[in-house]
Amino acid sequence: MKQLYFLSGMQRSGSTLLSCILNQNPNIFSSKTSPLLDILSSCEKTLNEVYNQYTFDYNQKNKNLILGILNSYHDDEESPIIIDKHRGWVGSIDLIEEIYTPKIICTNRSVPEVITSFIKLIENNNSLNNSIDKALRNSGFPISITNRADYIFHNFVNNPRQAILSSIDKYRNYIHMVEYNDIINYPNETFSKIYEFLGIEKFKHNFSDIENTCKEEKDIAWGIENLHEIRNKLQKTSTPPEEILGKELTEYYRQFDIKYWLTVLNL
Repeated sequence: MKQLYFLSGMQRSGSTLLSCILNQNPNIFSSKTSPLLDILSSCEKTLNEVYNQYTFDYNQKNKNLILGILNSYHDDEESPIIIDKHRGWVGSIDLIEEIYTPKIICTNRSVPEVITSFIKLIENNNSLNNSIDKALRNSGFPISITNRADYIFHNFVNNPRQAILSSIDKYRNYIHMVEYNDIINYPNETFSKIYEFLGIEKFKHNFSDIENTCKEEKDIAWGIENLHEIRNKLQKTSTPPEEILGKELTEYYRQFDIKYWLTVLNL
């Protein structure tokens, strides 16, 4: 039976990069964004609906279905270790934890940096058809840095942020936080800790020749082009948030940083 682990976290926080590096290990298959969690959620919804009509042992059948889906979904992959990626895993631990003890790698990044990364991506694409600017125009808001930042925070950042804070308070032992800047600046130490958390044999990775094995062919569905592109070499090239957002907006969004709140909560 394959070993199954999970990858979750903030958007624009390095999960695609992390997956691609992990895939250098021939014993690991780290997926692109996977529908596995959506399938499980749909299954639970259907089970709840039919329970009103049919007589069966709900708890046992729910366990059978979850275990069956988790254990079979990646059966076609040759690698013995599977890391399934979905933004929602960190907020869905209660769906599986009584049946399957999860280990979730959760990437994180400063909120101003996440917002800046989205805005830079929009600017580099030079397209008016991105989902953020479309939504602003449809709501009658002018295209500006302030309005883009506000939309990105409330529609892309805050939900996963709140899910992480809520889950890490309740399920700390199931979650291993990985900071984006640690991937870039301290890759050997960062990946060593990931392997320790997963409890699997360590592997020497190449951080200067990274293949994008997790490019999303259906990026258009997210409404933003090149959302899952990565550089083939680890290096710090991000634009400082102050250069895009300005000092006032940067300081405003910094108060929402997960790293700050984990310190406040002593987690």
